[in-house]
Amino acid sequence: MQRLQRASSSYFFSIASVQMLHPVQLAPVIVIRSNNKRAIAKATPKIIKLFNPYRPTAKNPSGFAYEGYFFVAQTTNRVPYLATFNHMRAPHTGGGQWAASEDLYPFPHG
Repeated sequence: MQRLQRASSSYFFSIASVQMLHPVQLAPVIVIRSNNKRAIAKATPKIIKLFNPYRPTAKNPSGFAYEGYFFVAQTTNRVPYLATFNHMRAPHTGGGQWAASEDLYPFPHG
């Protein structure tokens, strides 16, 4: 929560909800709210790095704080405009993203 609150202060959004799932390790489901859609879309990779830092160790070779995450950005009227997820449980790792318009995708895609 501290890392997410720091991101909230840096990127000017409010935290609507955080739910921690525990499939094997922890996996947060995070919903934020901001009407500044393009700024949030551009900052999303940085926000994710803040709440899910990458630091590989012998005990955690994947290096991520969480086994996975689901991140949603909504307007203050609760209309979603961006979502991204990732999961790191080997051997099946992956992720994805969705955006309400092409200019709101936070990561390169094809």
